[in-house]
Amino acid sequence: MKNGKSDEMTGASGVRRLLRRAEYGCLASLMPEGSPYASLVNVASDQVGRPLILISRLAWHTRHLTHDPRASLLIADPNPEGDRLEAARATLIGRFETVAEESVSRRYLALHPEAAEYAGFADFSYWRLTPETVHLVAGFGRIQTFSGADMLINAANAVLFAGIEKSAVEHMNGDHDDVVGLLWRSAGGSPTPETQVVAVDAEGLDLCDGRERRRFEFGRLLKDGADLRHELASIAKKLRNAT
Repeated sequence: MKNGKSDEMTGASGVRRLLRRAEYGCLASLMPEGSPYASLVNVASDQVGRPLILISRLAWHTRHLTHDPRASLLIADPNPEGDRLEAARATLIGRFETVAEESVSRRYLALHPEAAEYAGFADFSYWRLTPETVHLVAGFGRIQTFSGADMLINAANAVLFAGIEKSAVEHMNGDHDDVVGLLWRSAGGSPTPETQVVAVDAEGLDLCDGRERRRFEFGRLLKDGADLRHELASIAKKLRNAT
């Protein structure tokens, strides 16, 4: 069971953990004349492990991606200890495309609820990056470069979790608020009546108390809904015994 900050951010799974915990990143798009343009964007991820952003067509970066979808996204450890240059960060290089899937909107707004105020505006749209190359710096002298496909989880597995995510979130918050509190405390927070599970995927779940978000990682890749129920029951038992 892995919760909160992980000391191991190497390899493809390490990049996925980094992305799942990231709240924002630096987007580098290409201006029409070829010059790079860097901007700050809020970040979420889909069930497969691809980055999601919500941007307005009035923004420069959206115009750039519309003209040329090639771009890169830099994500970094949101809670580094000490020198930021010794913390893990990864640059995902690939191509963006617009997406209009309900599951994408649900996951993004679950992790960035403030975006609900403008997500429905006509000029805003969701974009998803399919990474082709990943360059990971997991700390001083710990550098890896690998194919973007290596960091993505099985598509069939992802589709299955996209289908059960909404019901799983509602079930946890409606019937297992005691377990939600244990998960939040294990992830480093102090439970409040507002603490809820907001997103679930095959590798972990995200919780929020209305002010901050925390990630609880399962420590293994789950297969389906039955596996999720078994894992959560096992985790709840361990956390209760530890209190």
